[in-house]
Amino acid sequence: MAVKKTLVAVAMMAAALCGTMASPALAATSGSERFILFGGGDSQTVVATGAFFGTGQSFPIDEDNDLFVFADGTFHVNHPQTGGHDSFNDVACIGTSTFSGTYSLSQGTGAYAGISG
Repeated sequence: MAVKKTLVAVAMMAAALCGTMASPALAATSGSERFILFGGGDSQTVVATGAFFGTGQSFPIDEDNDLFVFADGTFHVNHPQTGGHDSFNDVACIGTSTFSGTYSLSQGTGAYAGISG
């Protein structure tokens, strides 16, 4: 029996009004942010694009909350799911879940101190 490995990609959209972003020398930034998560279990790789860019790790706190850890700081993401869909490709052995909802960012440290939205 073959063991299947599953890569779960979760795309989350968040409208973020971001305080200090990727570098303390940058002015305050606001705009939409997209988070793409790869993996499963106790941590996932997260890629952030939009008002700021970065690659880090996402650590689940509970069903609706994660801690995002980047090289230059951290922040909490509250992500109650209100919609979305799942798909699985048997040939490639890849599952994809897309979630939608109103998310909030808070409790930033480092470059993300003051993040909100």
